Amino acid sequence: MTALYNPNYIQNLKAKLSTRSTKAQRFNFCIALETEDKSPDYAEYYFQLLLFNEDSYDFKLVYGTKKDLQKTFNFCESSLTLPTKGVKVDEKFFGIEDDRGIDPNDASYFALVRNLLQTRKLSQTMAYTWLDLDEQSNLPEGISKIQIQLVRRIFDTYNITPEAYWLEEDELESEDIEKKLIETKLKLKEKQQEYLLDFLIMPESISYNSVSLALLLCGQAYYKDQVEWKPIWQSIFGTPEVIREYALEINWDSFYGSIEEISRTKPQYPYNQAILGYPPRPDKFNLTQEKILDWATAKDKSSKGTQYPFYPDKKSEEWKNKNLKYVNPPFPYIPLSSS
Repeated sequence: MTALYNPNYIQNLKAKLSTRSTKAQRFNFCIALETEDKSPDYAEYYFQLLLFNEDSYDFKLVYGTKKDLQKTFNFCESSLTLPTKGVKVDEKFFGIEDDRGIDPNDASYFALVRNLLQTRKLSQTMAYTWLDLDEQSNLPEGISKIQIQLVRRIFDTYNITPEAYWLEEDELESEDIEKKLIETKLKLKEKQQEYLLDFLIMPESISYNSVSLALLLCGQAYYKDQVEWKPIWQSIFGTPEVIREYALEINWDSFYGSIEEISRTKPQYPYNQAILGYPPRPDKFNLTQEKILDWATAKDKSSKGTQYPFYPDKKSEEWKNKNLKYVNPPFPYIPLSSS
């Protein structure tokens, strides 16, 4: 089955949010309430990072345990959150003020809102790459020109697999990754610890052809800002999503994204293929730089002077009835992407 993310489809999803359950029973919904202090630290788990090498002006795909990656590259605690969790929904939209969780009947609404927020974030990310950076001097705080340039570069070369390196005992070595993974898997199997590889996109996976794109969108792509490693972009998907749920692709000929089920004869990740529409930027007659900037920088929460918010005003009937505002861009010719 294929879901085409065009304006009508997204409007239909938004309409499903208009009914709210009033039952009082609650439960802890993991995506909503998971916090760092309640999660394992995953220090011994293996992860992949996409690192931008300033010297060669290219990317490296680095494998290593979270502990070794942290130590070798001296990541600050706040910048290396692994596995990543993706976009965070405003819990107050569901009346969550404490750790009681959400109404069980709101769980499906929560998942839908998060899915639509991912759609919005993908569209905004693509809009950023269409900015003429030579003309921009008012980018929002936390977004730099180098970040946008690197996102654009990954979008343009997403199907080129970068050179891979294996990190072990502070040594970064160019390896036959498939061979190294087999050796590591055998060692872990002896200890019944194969699960430590669960957060890797394996070379045999359909996702591996676009591993750079997956790591960018799940917040595991980094660049060095003077002396500190920083994420190229904030995570839109969580690490498990780009491994288990979505194989990511880009269609350079479409403004619309789509999701297709992947036919399998046995249980195997990922289950779906998400295709992001990313066509050439229209000319200024059809889409001005001002409109691109307005959508790219639109804030999620509604406040005085905010254009195109995702959430309605907290005092409005729309908030009470769970009606979202802007999921898709208010202007034509800006990509609507899938999630």
